[in-house]
Amino acid sequence: MRSHLAGRDGRHEWLLAVGLLVALALLAYGPWLTKLGFYRDDWYVLWAGRVLGPGSISSVFISERPYMGVVYQLAYAALGEHALAWHVYSLLLRTGGALVSLLLLRTVWPRRQLVTVAVAALFLLYPGFLQQTNAMTKSNQLTTYLIALVSLSLTALAMKAKRPPYRYMASLLALLTALVYQFLYEYMIGLEAGRIVILWILSDQGAALWRLRVRHTLVRWAPYALVVLINFVWRLGSFESTRAATDLPELLSTYLSNPLIGGTRLAVELAKDLIELTVIGWAHPYYEFTSDASLRNLLPAVGLAAIAIALCVGYGIWVRRRKAASSPPSPDSPSEEGDLRQMAWSGAVLLAFAQLPVIFALRDVRWEVGFDRYALHATLSLALLTVSILWLGVSPRMRRFILLGLIGSAIIVHNLNGLHWAKFWEAQRQLWWQLAWRAPQLKTDTTLFADIPVEGFYDEIDVWAPASMIYDPQPGLSHVGAELIREDTVQRLQFGGGEIRYKRMFRFPKDFDKPLVLSIPKEGACLHVIDGQRPELPAGIDARTRILVPYSRIDLVDVAAASSPAVPRLFGEEPSHGWCYLYQKASLARQRQDWVEVARLSDLARAQGLEPSDRSEWLPFLEGFVFAGRGDDAANIAKEIRADENVRHQICDAIRNSPPDGFDANQHQALVDTLCEF
Repeated sequence: MRSHLAGRDGRHEWLLAVGLLVALALLAYGPWLTKLGFYRDDWYVLWAGRVLGPGSISSVFISERPYMGVVYQLAYAALGEHALAWHVYSLLLRTGGALVSLLLLRTVWPRRQLVTVAVAALFLLYPGFLQQTNAMTKSNQLTTYLIALVSLSLTALAMKAKRPPYRYMASLLALLTALVYQFLYEYMIGLEAGRIVILWILSDQGAALWRLRVRHTLVRWAPYALVVLINFVWRLGSFESTRAATDLPELLSTYLSNPLIGGTRLAVELAKDLIELTVIGWAHPYYEFTSDASLRNLLPAVGLAAIAIALCVGYGIWVRRRKAASSPPSPDSPSEEGDLRQMAWSGAVLLAFAQLPVIFALRDVRWEVGFDRYALHATLSLALLTVSILWLGVSPRMRRFILLGLIGSAIIVHNLNGLHWAKFWEAQRQLWWQLAWRAPQLKTDTTLFADIPVEGFYDEIDVWAPASMIYDPQPGLSHVGAELIREDTVQRLQFGGGEIRYKRMFRFPKDFDKPLVLSIPKEGACLHVIDGQRPELPAGIDARTRILVPYSRIDLVDVAAASSPAVPRLFGEEPSHGWCYLYQKASLARQRQDWVEVARLSDLARAQGLEPSDRSEWLPFLEGFVFAGRGDDAANIAKEIRADENVRHQICDAIRNSPPDGFDANQHQALVDTLCEF
């Protein structure tokens, strides 16, 4: 009877553990799921899939990770340009990894329910990996990591299998999945150390001699060693990489040319990475996100963290009560302290070997440049090491406090991270939709400099690819260029000239004689396409962007084009035709000198009761009423602009020195008198 109850409780505990992990995943990554979009390296694949066709995606990675390109192409064929589908897919991969890790841990340490769930929870929530929001690109690493965890779990299951057919089948599948994950992402090869650890722990405990156990472990690992050898031979022989981090012959040559310096760097950088991952990775993201977070954004994240903590406490209470009611363990069962020590050294060994290939490839974990992606495949070892140290070295009460604190702080970090990237995606959407309303076409070699109110641009591809898909969706050399606003941008514009950007299969110009500056200065403001000859600067424009203003050429907007370009569906539904839509259309009509249309749009805006958040955006409507001779309407708008003296002064400086195109002297004077000489 007791055995029956224990079995039933075991099934219930498994369901509760799985439910808890799923709930934690949803609390951490779910709240902003529908608001996230595409970022960074996603644009390579999106551009290739849209312009060259889905079949071209594998060729994007042919010289770096060719087999990963095939997997990526298959995923793109299924998910296409639907941002939500990619984010759901990546969340399933991340959650699946946590569940598989729980299976692996329970296979190796079956009696440690609370400990293994704690490890799986920290695996799932580790805040040092912040690129879950970059779902499309990072689905590659998540897929590879999941396959690697499945492979390790199959090895553990094969070792524990009682029947030979099950053992052979699990071993074969473990071997095949090992082959797959190693050929997808070369730097995850260090996870094979985890397989050796599993084989060692689950090998014949009756082997009296240490050397016999070593031999048994190595014999069982020999087939997997062959997979590693095949991978090395392929990378050293037939595979030619064009990327330094994946070019094994070049990397070996670098180290062999000066072994002392290379070895010293390897040791120092590995030590730094281990400290960053085990200590800084838990604290740095929390500090970065919470130090300047508003209460409006912080409180919902804290609320979700409180729910997560309550669920964890409830699970812990249930397990402890069931454990107290169950029969005591048999005398030959492994001790808890022994298991925890195994977990501690297993985590340490796996962490070191997981990071070693990353360091060897001249990479390391950094949060400011997107290199936190190299923390993902270390999450299991980090969680193992963290939890085992807590259980071994901290009192039960303090242990619970620290563990729940890590879980709660991680939930807060991931929610604030999701909020940031949701805002960045919305800012991107507004940038491209509003530019399509404002600029029916861009002239050849126009180079865009874009500034939006949420930081997130990583590479000029982030600006070029969307612009190219809207204005020049053709293979070959694009007629649209882009550059990020950097410290040296002004100097490049002063010197002029140009270059062609080549990366992978993409080519586009950077013509510094044809710059067009785009600015959305703050959330809620409209896009401003800057005219360097008549700078009407929006309030709050970034200081670096302000310096670029005199170089911006509004004539690069081709106003002769008949209609707005088509915006790809990946940018979501077209925003409502509110104030910013009318502002963009009025700005376009003003550039075309269609003052009748400007006045019509002015009437439409006033009839709908629309107002800007940036008072400088009233200017096209003011000019439309002045041109139409509607002095009272012009005076009302001028009053709105004068409510912000800084805006009025800078606009008056602009219009005094440069009348609007199409205005005669009397109209120009009337405009100046209405706004500036009241």
